[in-house]
Amino acid sequence: MLNLELALLKGSKRFDRLKKQLAEIASALDEQTAIPSIAAQYALILDILSDHWWEGITVPLLELVRLRLRNLVHHIEKSKKAVVYTNFEDQLTASSYILH
Repeated sequence: MLNLELALLKGSKRFDRLKKQLAEIASALDEQTAIPSIAAQYALILDILSDHWWEGITVPLLELVRLRLRNLVHHIEKSKKAVVYTNFEDQLTASSYILH
């Protein structure tokens, strides 16, 4: 969501791709409306999936979406979640663990 908000502010070309990702999340949540917490946000989910909702979109509105959907994403079926690969290097060394 942060990247989507930044893309909106900057007028970045990434906006359309990030918008599509949010729509995919909303679509996956739309399939889980039997879960009460998702059903409570159903109107917002449908709004995200409509083209009309995106006209005149603002950062505060995207922030509201982030706050309302962040605790629902874990309900998305694992097969529908994107795989994220990371390549972090640990900056700590063995001497960092020694207490003096």
